[in-house]
Amino acid sequence: MILYILLLINCFRNIMSRDHKKKPGSRRYINYSDELLNEALSKVVTGAMSLRAASREYNNPFGTLSNKYKGNFTRTPGAQPIFSHTEEKSLLKAAAKCSDWGYPLTALDLRFFAKAYLDRQGRHVARFQNILY
Repeated sequence: MILYILLLINCFRNIMSRDHKKKPGSRRYINYSDELLNEALSKVVTGAMSLRAASREYNNPFGTLSNKYKGNFTRTPGAQPIFSHTEEKSLLKAAAKCSDWGYPLTALDLRFFAKAYLDRQGRHVARFQNILY
């Protein structure tokens, strides 16, 4: 009996992982894969299918296809990023260069660095009013 319980526990450890990603179909929202959504959108854009037909064939919500096709809701949810992707990369490269020179930056140093960059650009960000504290 104890051996059976230990075997079950070991099986559950192998099955359960911390990086669990829900499978399509296990919930009511986002019940589609990105590959199928992009394939359906490409057929709609080329004119091979209508939105409604693509929605039925690829089992994607009509509203989602319509929003993606029209370009609605293109921004990411939550607060919008202050720096662009290239600005972020350049700031990280500069911080890495300082580290290579033997001057590692602390979190406060990085805040000063980002604040100086924003000041030079002439950009005022309300969220960063008290950034240095």
